[in-house]
Amino acid sequence: LLLVLIVLLVTFPVLLLPLVVTVLLVNSPVLLLLLVLIVAASTCGDCTAGKFSLAQSSSCTDCTAGHFSGAVASTCGDCSAGTFSGAVASSCGNCAAGTWSLLVTFPVLLLLLVLTVVLVTFPVLLLPLVVTALLASSL
Repeated sequence: LLLVLIVLLVTFPVLLLPLVVTVLLVNSPVLLLLLVLIVAASTCGDCTAGKFSLAQSSSCTDCTAGHFSGAVASTCGDCSAGTFSGAVASSCGNCAAGTWSLLVTFPVLLLLLVLTVVLVTFPVLLLPLVVTALLASSL
């Protein structure tokens, strides 16, 4: 039956499309789901504010804390010094009086983390490097 419907649909698509869709939807929840997925895959949805997606993405990604985006964004922007945001933010808020915030991007944060681990884990190995650097700078 399905093969006959496909052949008829290819031959007379305008006349039979409503009939085929009705038969498929009524008789098969699996085919209904397949139809919904086909329709969903034929359009692109917009990312909401606080989320972004790169080209050819299948979903939106949340902006992390310290970052923001408007709707339909391809990247998240950094909050500037003196401002902040939580995750999935559409904008950055100003720090209140008596508080502060640095502009620290992910690569800088990663570098600080690596340096901290190295300094804590390998102080004996770094001591000769530090002494050499100090002696070289004093010459």
